Amino acid sequence: MLLCGILATVVITLLIWVVIMPKKRDGAFRIPLLQQLHNYFHLKKLYTVNLWKYVFVLLTVACVVFGVVMQISDLLLDYVYVWYLGAYRISVFRVRGLLLALLGPVAVRLVQEFVMAVMLSFRKMEQLDERLKSLEESQKETKDLHPAHKQNSLHR
Repeated sequence: MLLCGILATVVITLLIWVVIMPKKRDGAFRIPLLQQLHNYFHLKKLYTVNLWKYVFVLLTVACVVFGVVMQISDLLLDYVYVWYLGAYRISVFRVRGLLLALLGPVAVRLVQEFVMAVMLSFRKMEQLDERLKSLEESQKETKDLHPAHKQNSLHR
């Protein structure tokens, strides 16, 4: 059964590579699903940016919530130690909770900005690559036309 799965994977990959992946097929598909697959495999839209924004919000909220929970749980432990055991203790858990609640979102923001800068630079490089390709094509067209124009002017 594993061999059938491997064989099916290789065959489907080759079909996608031959039928869907060629650049000349962009926009030529009659079936919308095939065009969507073409766009998906050529990374025409980056989904990671939106996913990373969600992860950023989740991590920021988690830092604040867990920091507050750490402080509250430490306060409850202090209550138990003092009232029921008659002992005092030195707690670093409360300090760690406070640091997590205050510095955690700052650290998450720094990492988020770095990752977004990398993603946006990747997107800008793709846009520059597309512009350069279109510029090269337009220059190639003008070079093709230019020598013919010179020949006509020389024969006059």
